[in-house]
Amino acid sequence: MADTFIDCRINGKKVFSGKNAFYIYETFGFPIELTCEMAAEKGIHVFTEKPPVISWDEWERLQKAGEKVRIGVCVQNRYNPNNEKAMAILASGEMGSVKGARACVFWDRGKYYYASGDWRGKWATEGGGALINQSVHTLDLLLLFLGKPDIVSCHMANRRLQGIIEVEDTVEAYLQSGEKRGIFFATNAYAGNAPVMIEIVTEKGTLHLEDDWLDIKKEGKTEHLTFEMPTPMGKGYWGSGHFACIQDYYRCMEQGIPFRNDLQGVKTTVETMLTMYEQGRKTI
Repeated sequence: MADTFIDCRINGKKVFSGKNAFYIYETFGFPIELTCEMAAEKGIHVFTEKPPVISWDEWERLQKAGEKVRIGVCVQNRYNPNNEKAMAILASGEMGSVKGARACVFWDRGKYYYASGDWRGKWATEGGGALINQSVHTLDLLLLFLGKPDIVSCHMANRRLQGIIEVEDTVEAYLQSGEKRGIFFATNAYAGNAPVMIEIVTEKGTLHLEDDWLDIKKEGKTEHLTFEMPTPMGKGYWGSGHFACIQDYYRCMEQGIPFRNDLQGVKTTVETMLTMYEQGRKTI
């Protein structure tokens, strides 16, 4: 069996054996912090799906493993062309400083979805619901626009699936970073899967993002930009930035340069999410 493994290579250079790659891949469902600790012992770098952790203890252990090897996290929506364009516009200063932002997720996840896996809908195995699973990518983008929040005020509820799941199907939060104010709302209790919406208010106008487009509103005029999105790797609602994110990780590994989605790069998102759960679990 071992002879059938194909070595993992970058530009023809062996990175690690196919056998090791297989064993690391096969840790799916295994605690990620333990997976990374095992990889760190072997000097094997790790690229992991979100969420990288479901508790503060796991986060501490993961960061310690990250001191020995490079750990990247798949926050693929950062690579969506409209999101990257919005970040570039804000970085240019042409819209002035950010005053605040809001983000909304209205999706549908019912009892059959949660029955499809024993781990779903449980605090011990999923770590949460609508936030950690369906909308953490949206929270990640919101925080890229706002920055690390000084104030986090969160409420969670199980509106629709009481008696079916332990976790939240609805979450709302107020996030303040300096003078910038953010509003976050996500629910799995809607009747369908609506496009995710993000709006950024600046000194000189607003940026509005949905699907594959971006509206730039400034001086009473609206410029509507649409973007060609890459073909999604899997279900459409997973997003279309996976290939770019994974490719960027290997490029950074090969060139020995920082990866923007390493543990430091996702620190604000992970710690804000965990803080939201500290508060929100008390309200369910």
